[in-house]
Amino acid sequence: MSGENVFQRYLSKKYKIDNLTDKGAGPVITISREMGCFAGGIAEKLVNKINQYIETSDSKKKWCWISKEILEKSAKELQINPERISHIFDAKKKALLEDLADSFIKKYYVSDSQIIATIQNIIRTSAYEGRAVIVGRASAIISNEIQRALHVKLIAPVDFRVKLLCSNFKVTQKFAKKTLEETDRKREAFIKFFRGTKPENDYYDVILNRAGFNEDKIVDIIFEIAMVKKLI
Repeated sequence: MSGENVFQRYLSKKYKIDNLTDKGAGPVITISREMGCFAGGIAEKLVNKINQYIETSDSKKKWCWISKEILEKSAKELQINPERISHIFDAKKKALLEDLADSFIKKYYVSDSQIIATIQNIIRTSAYEGRAVIVGRASAIISNEIQRALHVKLIAPVDFRVKLLCSNFKVTQKFAKKTLEETDRKREAFIKFFRGTKPENDYYDVILNRAGFNEDKIVDIIFEIAMVKKLI
């Protein structure tokens, strides 16, 4: 399928989403995190806890969690290798700011702007469909208009994050710190593309220090807040 046809299909989906109202959208929980504040295990445990709860209360549809799968779905929709779209988190890529009109492109090339648009569309679709825990990828900002939502951010001191990186990936502290700094810079560029000039923290309902709580406690906290907000 040509790049033009893919983009036209994206516009069709976007039009449908943009014409949905906030009413009935969700529920959705987004988890943003600084590099080293691993959230995959938290998201998985949270979904399991929610699904165990709803099994005993009613027959609601089960929840799921989404993270790197977003990139894979985007790649599948654009018919490219997932490795070819991972670069969009790189702050050095000027193409990040291309106008969407530039996405009418040659057959064997996919622009960064089109990739970002596709990722955004997938996240928004998942958020509107609801019963999803979405990790990262600016999901809090992209789905911020949804009322039935809880947006969480995980932070931690640099030393704590470096320690976790060393433990999880068996690398030196020097390498871990360098990787952390580079990834934080790339993440900031990606987030800024979506949020503009508005402070990022304005998009979150709660910010948790990952160094102060283990995974299970963070799951419990998010679950309780979701209950208070009547998302579960």
